[in-house]
Amino acid sequence: MHGLQGTRAWVYSLGYQVEQPYRSWTIDGQVAGFVVHFKEGLTFATVKGAGHMVPQTSPSVALHLLRRYLNDLLW
Repeated sequence: MHGLQGTRAWVYSLGYQVEQPYRSWTIDGQVAGFVVHFKEGLTFATVKGAGHMVPQTSPSVALHLLRRYLNDLLW
């Protein structure tokens, strides 16, 4: 396992309880990635098609995600 699948498997291996199931998140009605929330306070979010260098490959989506985080508006 590698990449996103490996990271997702590792996150789930922590044994945290899912609060909000894995689902898509959007910007202006377009799917920008996927997110899951855990009761222990962890949020795991992905950016569709971005790879490991999100600010380089998807700068506008990265900025949107950062603004949501800083304003406590994560999904």
